[in-house]
Amino acid sequence: MKASPARLLVVLLSGCLIAHPQATAATLVEKGQPRAVIIVPETPSPVVANAARVLRDHIKQMTEAELPIRTEDRITGSPSQDQAWVLVGEGKLAKKLGLTSKGLGPGGIVQSAKGNVLALFGSELGFWRPPTRMPQETHGTAGHPTG
Repeated sequence: MKASPARLLVVLLSGCLIAHPQATAATLVEKGQPRAVIIVPETPSPVVANAARVLRDHIKQMTEAELPIRTEDRITGSPSQDQAWVLVGEGKLAKKLGLTSKGLGPGGIVQSAKGNVLALFGSELGFWRPPTRMPQETHGTAGHPTG
């Protein structure tokens, strides 16, 4: 099965919502109306931009509400009960909250739910991708016993 940014995002979001049941949950949608904004870094990588769109689309499929996607430079104020923040990708706002991917290995993820902020990002460097074709097994080749 191919590891895609969409699958990674679903796993990240699920982990945030399941891993900390005692945490106060940010409301993303209420009565079919968006109550959150998806925020990406000022210059998001293609992976982050796609992940934000996939998240928006999945939330819309589930709730019929479309969360807006904004870059950090277009955000003013603070997160609130009326407008939670969903940070996708590691940017200035994540750093302000003390969140970093520093020390994560390839494929590592950060998922955090604090108050009215949900943060989802990971180590893009070295992101594992499955091989395009599986290596051929060799049986009985010269120098290898067959039995």
